[in-house]
Parts: sequence; structure tokens; C-alpha cells
Amino acid sequence: MINKENSDIVSADMPILFVVATPLGNLKDITVRVKEVLASVDIIACEDTRHSAILAKELGLKAPLVSYHQYSGEKNIRSFA
Repeated sequence: MINKENSDIVSADMPILFVVATPLGNLKDITVRVKEVLASVDIIACEDTRHSAILAKELGLKAPLVSYHQYSGEKNIRSFA
């Protein structure tokens, strides 16, 4: 759950999909809001887990990274549900 004081996020028992932009160059360009969202989720779906692993390590994220792109099989997509 995100900081309730600054968010309009609904009940924690309801599945939520967050789509966030991550920095392309300098990791320090990431916003506080993106850090909060990524730190609060159960799974992080990303196009390239190798690049996202660098960001996850820098931010100390604990959620597993799951590859998700145009060639992802249906089994992989269903794992998010």
C-alpha cells in the first residue's frame, strides 16, 4: 500500500496494476512516487530483467522481476493475475 495520506489508492485486497516510467540514463532521475510504488508491489513486470535488475538493486527492491514483452507466453502473462 502506498502512503495513504498522499494517495487515492483503494483497498489492499483489490488487485492493482501500476504502470511507471523508469529512467533511461541516470538512475537518480527516478521520482519519489515511482520509488514508493515499486517498493510496495508484489511483482515487477519488466521488458528486460537484466536492465531492471540494476534499478532494483539500486533501490533495494525485494519484489521479483518477471519478464513481460511482446513475445511473453500466455503462461507468463497469467502469472500476474
